[in-house]
Amino acid sequence: MTHADDWNNYINDLRKRYNELDGFKSKYDLAEQDILHYIEFERYDAVTGSKLLKKLKEIRIQRREIKTEYEELQSILGKVRNAGLNNYKRPQKTYTYRTVTLEIVLNN
Repeated sequence: MTHADDWNNYINDLRKRYNELDGFKSKYDLAEQDILHYIEFERYDAVTGSKLLKKLKEIRIQRREIKTEYEELQSILGKVRNAGLNNYKRPQKTYTYRTVTLEIVLNN
């Protein structure tokens, strides 16, 4: 495996993690909305309200951790994209010859 292959695999791993985090972020957004809708539309006692608040805090903390990593990867992948390093490809080797040399070889 070459360094270019290693780079491409690394970038692909970052993209996979980025997409995975995006899914987790959406999941926590939906969970937060569920709790907020419950608070908005349902009647509950102090014990239930305390449990809802605790769960909402847990969700917000987990979402913040995910969002922080998500934004870091977004920044890295943006810089990679802007630098044109999305998928490194080896330059094609082009072979040239001199007509004079070829004529000498063919005429001998």
